[in-house]
Amino acid sequence: MEFSALAHHYWPYTCLGAVTGFLVGLTGVGGGALMTPMLILFGMNPSVAVGTDLLYASATKGFAIWRYQKLNLVDWPVVKRICLGSLPTSLIIIAILHSLPSLEKLDAIIQHGIGFALVFVALFLVIKPRIMRRLGADAAGVQETPSRRARWLTILGGVLLGALITITSIGAGALGIVLVLTLYPRLQLGKVVGTDLSQALPITLCAALGHMSLGHLDPRLLGALLLGSLPAVYVAAKVATRVPEQVARLGMAVLLAGIGGRMIVARVLLLI
Repeated sequence: MEFSALAHHYWPYTCLGAVTGFLVGLTGVGGGALMTPMLILFGMNPSVAVGTDLLYASATKGFAIWRYQKLNLVDWPVVKRICLGSLPTSLIIIAILHSLPSLEKLDAIIQHGIGFALVFVALFLVIKPRIMRRLGADAAGVQETPSRRARWLTILGGVLLGALITITSIGAGALGIVLVLTLYPRLQLGKVVGTDLSQALPITLCAALGHMSLGHLDPRLLGALLLGSLPAVYVAAKVATRVPEQVARLGMAVLLAGIGGRMIVARVLLLI
């Protein structure tokens, strides 16, 4: 395919990457929650959409983690506990996916999972400020020594994250933040975000490699998404302080809930 033909075919995905990158830069979560369903709505095979989005997310998260680490805003012990649960679970899920007899069953599982995960993420975006106020996550920023119960619950939470992220590519950011905020309420807000990004990268990359082994990757699509996303994330970081967070999150929540509801209804209608 000639370059001009490639550009004509993939420019909508570059625009999608730019829009997604800009929204993620403003809200902090929602990359997988928005990108994967949009790729499916664009006509992409669900399994290929998940695999491509996972690798796309790995690339963008890696750059963000580098910035947070330079600012000493990553709690690596918490990251380790989450990964103890998420990484083995991801490997098990990938093995199960390898054993499925057909992609039709896999696509059905993915679309159901994405629909319900989207609704959950939308709800989280709306109630996140209230959660933070009640837990005092943005208070003095004094980290208490985690109890043994909190450490085990962190690992268990990692198991749940590993399963959901590997199947749907959704939840690494939003669900990870819920987990960290709930179990470590006194962690400095900046450190919550840095820690969440850092725990999300290994599981996202592991799941991405697993989907690559299944052939669920479109390299040209990946390049087109990153071409639009990376500059947009940079621009969003510049203007984020000028846009009220609650406005950006409410808009994202409405969009995600609408997409998730549409996918759930579509799957139900197919079963009737």
